[in-house]
Amino acid sequence: MPRRHGFSGPSSDGDDQEMTALEAITNAILQEVKEAAHQAHKQHPKVVQIVIYESSV
Repeated sequence: MPRRHGFSGPSSDGDDQEMTALEAITNAILQEVKEAAHQAHKQHPKVVQIVIYESSV
C-alpha cells in the first residue's frame, strides 16, 4: 500500500528527489507504452508488466 509522504512528518530533500525521479521514470515508461501502442496495430500485441517493490530499510 502506498505511503502518504505528508503524514509521517516533513520530508527531506532526498525524499523529494527520489519521488521526482520515480515520477519521471513512470512517465517515461507510460510514454513508451503509448508510442508502442500506435505501432502495435501492425504487430502482435505485447504484454507489459510493471512491478514496484518497496522495502523498509
